[in-house]
Amino acid sequence: MITLPEKFKESIINRYHKDGIKWLNNIDRLIKKYIDQYKLKDIKLANKLTINLVFFAKSREYGDVVLKITPGTTLISEVSAIKHYNSKYSVICYDYDKEDKVMLLELLSPGISLFNLDNLEERTKSFSNIAINLMFDTENKSDFKSFEKRFNDKIICVEQNKEEFLDIINIINTGFQLYKELKEKNLPKYVLHGDLQHRNILKSGDKWKAIDPHGIIAERVFETAPFILSEIKHYNTSIDELDNMILLISKYFKENKKLIEKALYITIIEKIIWHRHNKYDEKVIPTYIEICNYLYWMQILHSKKSNWM
Repeated sequence: MITLPEKFKESIINRYHKDGIKWLNNIDRLIKKYIDQYKLKDIKLANKLTINLVFFAKSREYGDVVLKITPGTTLISEVSAIKHYNSKYSVICYDYDKEDKVMLLELLSPGISLFNLDNLEERTKSFSNIAINLMFDTENKSDFKSFEKRFNDKIICVEQNKEEFLDIINIINTGFQLYKELKEKNLPKYVLHGDLQHRNILKSGDKWKAIDPHGIIAERVFETAPFILSEIKHYNTSIDELDNMILLISKYFKENKKLIEKALYITIIEKIIWHRHNKYDEKVIPTYIEICNYLYWMQILHSKKSNWM
């Protein structure tokens, strides 16, 4: 039996509640089942676990692999996205089981993350190259979730639980209005990675590859927000440096700067609502509010208008 870190188990329960407890109670069976099925040896538990259980191992058939077991609901979209991807830019999925939510994946080596690049411009170039080459259009939308549906659910959540959000209702309403305006532009939508931040971009040989796609249907500009938020969190980036970072992304990702700022604001609003309503890791909310206020006032300053609409 493999002993899981208490912090990981607490995170699963805090996020998934009764379903998380049920998943943890069943996890020993799942681990044994797939170690035996794939004939895995030299099994090691990953040091840093988030909401997925990850093992490194050797497979008789595939060599060095990753066994990933998830309690979430993203497996189908993740596998479907990886199947569309060019393996030059993405990890390979060797096998999966949708009922048990298990995947057997290529182990990337040396596997260091984008955090190991010291230069912001180099990190931005690498991110942009992968992001542009991964996004795709598809007629089969059923395998993927849409950002629009997810955001509309947050609007309904606020409308039904107004008391929870009274202190931040102004910035939330600004986000709602910005998303309404963005939709009116009728920009093309793609299947995006959806969480293309630093820890999901790993070194493979002399190239960078993406892991853990969410498979989200949205306007391409929304791919930039997770990268920006990851930069801010990991490097303690000051708000004053945000403008320069967005300029670099605009240059390499080839997207309008103002549109990037608005997509970032909208994404943050969605996260604030989720964290507040689920009472999950609420300590991140003040930073999110600070970023939104900065984006709002910088737009007023640049446009010399009294509002951001």
